[in-house]
Formats: sequence, C-alpha cells, structure tokens
Amino acid sequence: MLAAFDPDVPEWESLSDDERTVSERLMELYAEFAEHMDTQIGRLIDTIDALGQLENTLVVYMLGDNGAAAEGASTARRTSCAT
Repeated sequence: MLAAFDPDVPEWESLSDDERTVSERLMELYAEFAEHMDTQIGRLIDTIDALGQLENTLVVYMLGDNGAAAEGASTARRTSCAT
C-alpha cells in the first residue's frame, strides 16, 4: 500500500515546464548518486572478499533521502518548515 499523497507537494500535472525540468534534474541527480554509491559498495565488498573476510562480514546498506529534503520544492510553492 502506498502512503497518502502529501497535499503540500504539487501534482506533476500542475508544474510549469521549468518546474518539471528542475524536478527531472533532481531525480536524475538522485539516481546518479544511488548508482555511484552502489558501485563503491560493490568495490568494498569485492575487496573484503579478496581479503578472505566476506564470510565474517555483516553488511547493512541503507540508502535514503531523509524524506524531508526541500530540494524538490519550487521556490514559488515552497512551504515553510520552520516551527
């Protein structure tokens, strides 16, 4: 089940062409970051394996965007997070 849609986040269809372009770039940047991290974690695992310690290693790999990042909020539509 998906979480309820945040009413403070504008629907994609309501974004201007410029806002969509910025949002697309942010999504691309996040995907590139995740790909880079995956590659580097793979290198680390390969090195641990080459050292013969893979069976003695527990790997916990967590990747997230902190959920509340404001990078995707357009300046015109950004809501205040201050309390």
